[in-house]
Amino acid sequence: MEAGPRAWIAALRNSHERLAALVAQMSPAQLTNPSYASEWTTAQVLSHLGSGAELAEFSIAAALVPSGTVDREAFPAVWESWNARSPEQRAADCLTTNEARLDRLEQLSDAELAKCGWISSAPSSTRADC
Repeated sequence: MEAGPRAWIAALRNSHERLAALVAQMSPAQLTNPSYASEWTTAQVLSHLGSGAELAEFSIAAALVPSGTVDREAFPAVWESWNARSPEQRAADCLTTNEARLDRLEQLSDAELAKCGWISSAPSSTRADC
């Protein structure tokens, strides 16, 4: 398999497309069923993925500016926002948020991806987890 950030982004895209196809077939009742993570419903898992994509945008933005830092104090507000959504809204928003993150990653140049830490040879002081 090809190595590097573009291969990882392609794998993320493939996973997203597969997830979107599965979610599109789910009824509202199925979203409230237990997931494989027994303490969480399917909607809660989708919320976790969606909020993670939203939080990843903070890392991407921080990596692309010289003195960028991730404001981790903003994380709880993101989680609260996702927790307040209905199961159906969590599912829909998960897909749109992940789509937006993937679009953003696919549009980054190789130099910008290097700043995100996708390329292991980037100096550690310039890397962030995108």
